[in-house]
Amino acid sequence: YNKSDIVVSQTEEMAEELQQFYKIDKEKIKVIMNPIDIKHIDESVENAKNSFGNGKINAVASGRMHFQKGFDVLIESFAKVIEKRNDFHLHVLGRDVDGNLEKFQKRISELGISEDVSFHGFKKNPYPFYKFCDLFILSSRWEGLPNVVLECQYLGKPVVATRCIPVIERLIDDGRNGFVVD
Repeated sequence: YNKSDIVVSQTEEMAEELQQFYKIDKEKIKVIMNPIDIKHIDESVENAKNSFGNGKINAVASGRMHFQKGFDVLIESFAKVIEKRNDFHLHVLGRDVDGNLEKFQKRISELGISEDVSFHGFKKNPYPFYKFCDLFILSSRWEGLPNVVLECQYLGKPVVATRCIPVIERLIDDGRNGFVVD
C-alpha cells in the first residue's frame, strides 16, 4: 500500500482503517463507492416474470448461509412479524454453508412459520427476485460494502438492513427508502 500513488477505499471508515493500520497518508486515499453494473442488471431482468404470485408481501434476503449473514436473527425476527401480520412471505437465496440450511429449516418449523419462508438456493441470476420483491432484507452481522443494497436501491426496492456497518445509515434514509435496525 505504501508504495502506491493512490489507494482506493470503498467507504470513509475503510479509509480510516487504512490510515490507522497501514499508516497510509490520508492524501493518498480516495473513497470511491462500489459501482454497480446497471446494464447487466437491466439485461438480467429484461424478460423476467414475477414468480411470486402468492398475494403476499414478498421479502427477499440473499447471501451464503453463514453466521456473518445473520439469517438466524432474520428468522427469529421474521417470526415476530408473522405473529402480527401473516401477509408476509420471506424468500431466502443463497448457498448452504456447513449444514446451516438444515438448522434454519428446523428452527423455522419450531417457530411454526414453515409456510411463510422459502429457501431457493443459489441463484446465478438473483435480479428477478430483487425486481419483483416488495422489500429486500440485509440481516448481516458485518459487511464490507454490500453491493446487493445498492442493486436493490437501483431497482427501486426499499431495504431493511441491520447496522452492520456505518455506511448503511448513509445509504438508507430511514423511513424513506427503507429502515435501519439493530
